[in-house]
Amino acid sequence: GTFFEGGIRTPFFVRWPARIAAGQRISEPAHFIDVLPTLAAAAGAPLPSGRVIDGINLLPFATAHTPPIKRTLFWRSGSYEAVRDGDWKLQVSRNPPRIWLFNLAADRPERNDLSKTRPEIVAQLRVELGAHDRQIAKPLWPALLEEPIRIDVPADTPWKPGQEYVYWPN
Repeated sequence: GTFFEGGIRTPFFVRWPARIAAGQRISEPAHFIDVLPTLAAAAGAPLPSGRVIDGINLLPFATAHTPPIKRTLFWRSGSYEAVRDGDWKLQVSRNPPRIWLFNLAADRPERNDLSKTRPEIVAQLRVELGAHDRQIAKPLWPALLEEPIRIDVPADTPWKPGQEYVYWPN
């Protein structure tokens, strides 16, 4: 339930025997926003006009062995957001106020927060988050409630003092 790797790193499987060879692997991350452009391309349908479509069509990478493109990925839910640029990933929570920075190449489970030791990377990624925030549409309606979600702890586990959490809107 968070933007930590335990909450967002999941396999993305596609099966299309007529177009995609079995065992294909894409090394770069796919994002849920890629589903619409990929399905539209598979169906031969145009993407909606009049709006920015953040995702990309993954078919060229799965069907033609085209190397995936390097791109910056963003996540946002209420006052909690994250950006991944290459191996660097920054997470920002405004409630409670907290920043985490991780180098995913060296620390995929996100156990070593580098936000205090790499302020230049934090600043760079915060600029990217700000630019992205200015481009996206505002929510059409506010969340009805926000609940604390502990980081990498199952929801049914009893709370312990000092556990880190973010507020997740619903």
